[in-house]
Amino acid sequence: MDDLTHLAIAGTLGYALRSRGMTPRAIGVMAVAAIAPDIEGVIGWFSPSVYLTYYHGPAHSLLGVVVLGALVAFIAKRYFQVPSPWLAAALGVATHLLLDGFTGFGEKLFWPFIDKRIGTPLIANYDLWTLAILALCLIGPAILNAVN
Repeated sequence: MDDLTHLAIAGTLGYALRSRGMTPRAIGVMAVAAIAPDIEGVIGWFSPSVYLTYYHGPAHSLLGVVVLGALVAFIAKRYFQVPSPWLAAALGVATHLLLDGFTGFGEKLFWPFIDKRIGTPLIANYDLWTLAILALCLIGPAILNAVN
């Protein structure tokens, strides 16, 4: 799935959790964390063969959720003074894995222990309709003045 969709889904979830204490800064952390697993794409710039070997591998596992979530939260707390970003970062990375699990490619969730991909082909890898519906859900209430 494309990064814009990951960003939009995490931002929407964070926006929905505002009544539960999710601050705008924490929503930003969640959105950044939601695209963090695709950092492995940077490897492709330097070594395409390594990228293809580890495509949707370590960064798209439950271990990756912990490591990337902690890394994003640490950076947010240390350099951007976001108070308590840990849950927002973990939720952001987890939403990425959840969404990618619905693509036909699947994820190696239990890497490095089990090398099998887990997923179901419910959503296309790049689904513009999902993004359009999400944008309508975000913008529609604001246009209709349904949300304060």
